[in-house]
Formats: sequence, C-alpha cells, structure tokens
Amino acid sequence: MERETLLIHSDQGRQYRAADYRDLLREQKIVCSMSAKGCCWDNSVVESYFSTL
Repeated sequence: MERETLLIHSDQGRQYRAADYRDLLREQKIVCSMSAKGCCWDNSVVESYFSTL
C-alpha cells in the first residue's frame, strides 16, 4: 500500500526554521512548506478556512 505524503505549511517563524523541528519532520517523512518571506497573502486562504471552524 502506498503511503500518502503529509505536507505541513507554515510561515518562516523561528520555531518552524529550528533544526530540531525540521529534523523531526524529516524523520516522520513530513514535507515542510513555508510562506515566502514577508508575504502575508500565502496564509490567507488557510486562515480564512480556520476562521470558519
């Protein structure tokens, strides 16, 4: 059975760029995606979705 790829998206905050965090994602085979630096529009769709929950 083929495993689906899990993708986690975040901004470029210090906690998300930390080596320990990135290593943990890599160990769990989670792909990391980050917003472009200073681009608040990257997260607008996700934040809009979460505001409805």
